[in-house]
Amino acid sequence: MGDKVHLEEIKTYPQWLIEEYVKLCDWARETMQRYQGWVLVRIVDQQSLAGWWRMLRYRFRRTPTFLLEGEKFVGWEAEPRLQAAIAARLTQRERTISPHAPVSAS
Repeated sequence: MGDKVHLEEIKTYPQWLIEEYVKLCDWARETMQRYQGWVLVRIVDQQSLAGWWRMLRYRFRRTPTFLLEGEKFVGWEAEPRLQAAIAARLTQRERTISPHAPVSAS
């Protein structure tokens, strides 16, 4: 019953908000598939307590705002820079964590 109530509630939202939510969910799904477990995506509703806290803490007023290790990317126009930053961080981590490093057993 909870999903049905939630779906009915979503239908009352303005069309532009529904489209923005779908776009964000698609982006999250594609990003997680692209990086296969190396990236964790959390979507936080800006009207929730956690959302308000993040808005105050990171000082953003526009959505969507993406946070990557404390760095802020505001709006969909920043998404290509966000993807580049994710790729750069993962490349940097690959260099510091060698998959061929010996594993010590205790």
